Amino acid sequence: MDNQWRSGRRIVELGVLADGLAGCKKCGLPLHLHHTTGIINYGVSALLKIPCLNTSCNHINNVPTGKKHNRVWDANSKLVAGKYSRYSNPLF
Repeated sequence: MDNQWRSGRRIVELGVLADGLAGCKKCGLPLHLHHTTGIINYGVSALLKIPCLNTSCNHINNVPTGKKHNRVWDANSKLVAGKYSRYSNPLF
């Protein structure tokens, strides 16, 4: 098992993660964070690769750690907006 998902820091929206773990997209069996086999990082957000434990399903679920709109992750947008905010920039 690849434990790469355990290292590093990410922003996680618990509601989004809980909804993603609620059930396999193919058969509905609940998923477990402990069974994560991989991760695809997108800045401070990520997609977790979690296989279904149903032996007749074995679907690999992509569980997001936060909200996104199309290809843009909200946490990354908010981070950038805060970085360039008038109030957080000492040059203004």
